[in-house]
Amino acid sequence: MWTLSVKAPALLLLLWLSGCSLLQPAPAPVPEVIDPLTAEIEQRYQQGLALMQQNAWADATAHWQTMLEQGAEFAGIYTNLALAQLQQQDYAAGLAAAEKSRQLDEHYCPAWKTLALLQRHNGDFSAAERSYLTAADCAPEDADIPFNLGILYDLYLQDLDNALQQYQRAQQLAGEDDSTLAMWITDLQRRQSSRVAGEGG
Repeated sequence: MWTLSVKAPALLLLLWLSGCSLLQPAPAPVPEVIDPLTAEIEQRYQQGLALMQQNAWADATAHWQTMLEQGAEFAGIYTNLALAQLQQQDYAAGLAAAEKSRQLDEHYCPAWKTLALLQRHNGDFSAAERSYLTAADCAPEDADIPFNLGILYDLYLQDLDNALQQYQRAQQLAGEDDSTLAMWITDLQRRQSSRVAGEGG
């Protein structure tokens, strides 16, 4: 049984490798164990996770909003609310929820990468970069972060050098061959070579 706490509100959060990126794989739950709270809140939390696993995003959003009436001090509830709102393309509301999660606990690493996702979807790419870099400092072994930061550099900021560095970091942290990452890395290296050749001409 996963437990909750006010001191470290790292509630069980649905995160996946691409973090709502271009690949959109099925979410893989990542448990984090923390101090006990009430069985009722924990049970309701698990119900919210089940809704997210079923892709019932509207119901999940309503569920997390109701939970805030009883657990507004928990950063994890706001983070899951932000993810559910992101899936419904309610980017402004999701950004507000992600900001609240960060304000409640700046040491809660999932809050930063969720905030970065919402900032990217809201078009604030510089803020998204800062949030991803903070997330990377907070959770340096999380391959999800350089993966998504690489996407930000590659597709949104047109920063090929940093994109390549982040993709390579994600590949290293993943510890396994990823055909998509390998393809992107090869493509970036080709684009870099073409750019250098063009500058030399």
